[in-house]
Amino acid sequence: MELFQCDPRAVLELDFSNNYLGDRGAKAICQLLRQMPMIQKVNMRGNGMRDARGHSGGGSVLCLCQQLSGHPQIRWLDVSDNEINDKQGGEALYQLVTNNHLISDLKCDGTRMSADLKTRILDTVKANRENAPKSIRRHAYETQSSHMVSGRRAGTTSKASK
Repeated sequence: MELFQCDPRAVLELDFSNNYLGDRGAKAICQLLRQMPMIQKVNMRGNGMRDARGHSGGGSVLCLCQQLSGHPQIRWLDVSDNEINDKQGGEALYQLVTNNHLISDLKCDGTRMSADLKTRILDTVKANRENAPKSIRRHAYETQSSHMVSGRRAGTTSKASK
């Protein structure tokens, strides 16, 4: 597989759409995302992901939301055609797009979420997209001892000193 022949820190996009990874496979991908600080686009459409933890494990939607909640680069996510309900997975998706303002495109068609919750989620994503140029946020992978200059202005960059 090409994915494993490159440095995971340089990967910008993952497309696992319609591979039916199931909860176990999706959770493995979630753990891999920790090693991919540059990932911007994740497609998990149609993978049999579930939001509830049952006797077969479940909970991969919750795991995905946890991993992406503070991700420093994620912009686009597709979780369509998975078993996502309002109570756990839907609320986790809502919290994800509320907490991570970088997510400016999310697809969640073909899920079991109510129209009301989908609207709340997509309205938040729209606000993220509209406010993206204005938002300045400290990335989750940065620590107090990081080399990033705090208080930098939007549009400026800094290089880490060695």
